[in-house]
Amino acid sequence: MALWPLISIALHRQDNSAAIGFARALLAENQDPLPETLLNAIRKACDEWQNGLQENAAADLASAMGIARELSYL
Repeated sequence: MALWPLISIALHRQDNSAAIGFARALLAENQDPLPETLLNAIRKACDEWQNGLQENAAADLASAMGIARELSYL
């Protein structure tokens, strides 16, 4: 949960690489399980980043932030 503010700050600063790094940390097995909708949005953003689609990844991570807000993670 502490990673969400870091993701938000990184996106605000347009440091998409850091934001994706923090998002990947949310997918680690030692993290609390996330709701499926949020998990899928994070995975999509990370996959797009991995495939070289940085702009799409940043936009999808911003969408994931919206879901996180709706679910009171942020």
